[in-house]
Amino acid sequence: MPIGHASTNASAIAHMPPAADRADCICEPWPMFPGVDASTSLHPLSQESDAVNYAREHGYVVLNGVVSEAAVSALKARVVDLCVQNGLLDSHGAFVPSGLPHPSLYSDPRWIALQQSVVPDPAFMALGDHPAILQFLADVLGEPVRSRCGDICRIAPAGSPVQTTRPHQDDWYLNGPPLAWTAWFPLDPCPPDHGGLGLLPKTHERGLRPHQGQVSGEAGCETAPDECWHMGTVNPGDVVVFHCRTVHRAWHNLSPHAARLSVDFRYLPTSIDLTTLSPAPVGS
Repeated sequence: MPIGHASTNASAIAHMPPAADRADCICEPWPMFPGVDASTSLHPLSQESDAVNYAREHGYVVLNGVVSEAAVSALKARVVDLCVQNGLLDSHGAFVPSGLPHPSLYSDPRWIALQQSVVPDPAFMALGDHPAILQFLADVLGEPVRSRCGDICRIAPAGSPVQTTRPHQDDWYLNGPPLAWTAWFPLDPCPPDHGGLGLLPKTHERGLRPHQGQVSGEAGCETAPDECWHMGTVNPGDVVVFHCRTVHRAWHNLSPHAARLSVDFRYLPTSIDLTTLSPAPVGS
């Protein structure tokens, strides 16, 4: 298949029973744009490629096989080791509940300790600074981008809907010019039923929606029943790239035991003054 031309993973969606959090949603499979072997090219997608144009128009794009699976596997091994050390996962990879009155991971000291260990880790930073991602976003934005603008390692526990990320826009937390983009990498094979992502295409062009939430990191926005979510299966080496105003959410992790591990990185044009950004208030 030519570079930059999309395919869909419709068969993967068609054989999945509807999950509880998707029963009342309109969903369709997202297209996937293939790159080239990351070991042979730092620029898998050209500036005029279909993938760049799709990202600009739809506010997101899914890139297949842009990063080597070996690099992702090495980072996953490091993340799992740190999760076990911090008591977030047991030796079998199952999530260990905190026992706190509020089960949010965002206020869990173990999760905070994980971020403090993972974010400065060389393997984590190398993935966020992957030349193919930096070049792709530079092509989308028309100028070089700055990395390390809000990077996170995430855990989606199995069978714990309360931990599922609500529909939201990243720009709610940034409070700056709506020019940031996020790159989300799964560390495990990730079909929707394993806690994958859903995105509402073209919502990046419709402004910032009101968000509500009482706990930092858990603000969410309302979505309409007739809005069509794009979703699909991604694997280690794939990346979902989306605009800071694209409405997105996680689906419940319905796997029997395994927590879903992922990492995401945020990028801004180098022309943006970082001092103009400020955190959003908690609750609204």
